[in-house]
Amino acid sequence: MFGYIKPYEDELKVKQIKLYRSLYCGLCRSAGKHISLFSRFFLSYDYTFFAAVRMIFEKTEYTTESARCGFHLFAKKKVISDNGALGLSSAIFSVLTYYKLVDNIKDDGLVKSLFSRLLLPFASHMRKKALKQGFRDVDMIISDCMERTALLEKNGGSVYDLSETFGDMMGYLLKLGLADEAKEDAYTVGFEVGRFIYCADAADDLEKDEKSHSFNPYLNEYGSSDEALTALRKGRNSIARGTDTAADILMRRKSELPASLFDMCEIALNILYLGCPSVLDGILCKDKDCDKCKRH
Repeated sequence: MFGYIKPYEDELKVKQIKLYRSLYCGLCRSAGKHISLFSRFFLSYDYTFFAAVRMIFEKTEYTTESARCGFHLFAKKKVISDNGALGLSSAIFSVLTYYKLVDNIKDDGLVKSLFSRLLLPFASHMRKKALKQGFRDVDMIISDCMERTALLEKNGGSVYDLSETFGDMMGYLLKLGLADEAKEDAYTVGFEVGRFIYCADAADDLEKDEKSHSFNPYLNEYGSSDEALTALRKGRNSIARGTDTAADILMRRKSELPASLFDMCEIALNILYLGCPSVLDGILCKDKDCDKCKRH
């Protein structure tokens, strides 16, 4: 799922790239421990970013360890040890995967939804494990968002309303259980990143949705994928602006962090200031003869 929240690795230090991969591996191990071994197949770097930002707001003094996994049997990898931020992130992507599959089955025909139907029993097991681990608030927030989104799509909702709904979900998830002084900033970061994810996903699906006659708020507004892409290229800055806002919040909080989290914060800032705009440019610029497009 997703795949739009990525670092711009050319601007990261080698030690920061290693740290980010260690966080990904730590999240993978945490999901296998708390949820299900099968949940590892649904993991993406979007949730690794979520875990990193949670650790920043919680000021988590993390530790690392060497471990093997099913994907790297012959060499140990350095991973971040299990902690609360990893546990929450594991629950979020497990529950969100379940509701996304349910949504796919509702929206797609019998044949198109066959793969989702095959995966649903595994995702249902993951969701139940998350509930048993005490993450009922996560389930309530996500299910409410999915219901609101389905209603908006049914009524031809605008991209503004739909992206705000998804942003609202991410904001509430990110601030769950945080101290009061961190909740407002955490919500804003989650909200802006959630809005970006929805807009990027809708833009990325334009041609596919046009061919399948599926709902897409940009198609609803502009009539065709070509017209929508032209308009989005002109309004590109309005989509990317939110990730700058989220980055500014993290930048302000950086001075309050323990030294061990400086590199973690630098990674998050890299993703928001550079990674997200780069991903967006790759979606909006699809001219095969354009040198800029070829770099994406």
